[in-house]
Amino acid sequence: MSKQNKLRFKYVVGIHTSQKTITKANALQKLLDKDIDKFKDMKILFTYGNSNSNSNYIQNNNLFLNSPETYEELPIKTISFLKFINDTFTYQYVIKMDDDIYLDIDKFYNFITNLPSVDYAGFFHGKRAHKNTPRNYHFNKCSDSSFNEIIYEPYDYDFCNGACCLLSSRAVNFILSNYLDNFEYIRSLNKKKGSEDRMVGQILTSVPTLKNIKVIKNGTWVDTKNNIFSTFNDSVLHPINLEKMPILTPLKKKFIFKQLLNYEK
Repeated sequence: MSKQNKLRFKYVVGIHTSQKTITKANALQKLLDKDIDKFKDMKILFTYGNSNSNSNYIQNNNLFLNSPETYEELPIKTISFLKFINDTFTYQYVIKMDDDIYLDIDKFYNFITNLPSVDYAGFFHGKRAHKNTPRNYHFNKCSDSSFNEIIYEPYDYDFCNGACCLLSSRAVNFILSNYLDNFEYIRSLNKKKGSEDRMVGQILTSVPTLKNIKVIKNGTWVDTKNNIFSTFNDSVLHPINLEKMPILTPLKKKFIFKQLLNYEK
């Protein structure tokens, strides 16, 4: 697609989901519909793999990718997503999200408007990760049952948790120019337990990259016992159970968005 024919949005949000978790996607869509008038410069897409097509295409608010859908092949799906966004849109930022979080649009706009130019932002794990950071979060998610019992190796680099991260167009182009020899991507190609958030972090926080890529580590732990954290100045909370909200203390309530608090009413 030529540059003149590309769709123009300042922010493109890709919510990774699947047919297995379509109930979550539908619930999240209902919440987003309440804020539809705020999305004038933002395009939100629910991204699915295994499109049963030789091409990638958008249908309503869904993006169907000709890529694998398994948990351990998420690096391949993520690269397919970034390629499609780069080919289809003129944009400033891509926000990659999972389907169990909610983006508070007002708080996000306040965050991004007051932030100097940045390439990579979100809640970071790495050498200085919190001692309770789980390394078994892929358990019971992989299609290969053997991976569901293997704890990930210790982090020896920084990476933004895959639940939600912000990438500038420059960062996306850098990823697309440097992913082929990436450790996580190669493991994913070989149907090993590849991780898309670790792939992005390995590419964007390597020593040669740091001279050019501006990284913002703005995540905050909300509940270390349950590994709940927020990103984008509390505009995102993760994880969120859209089917049943937990009983919240007054302290936790200030981190939960009004839309989610009212979800079950």
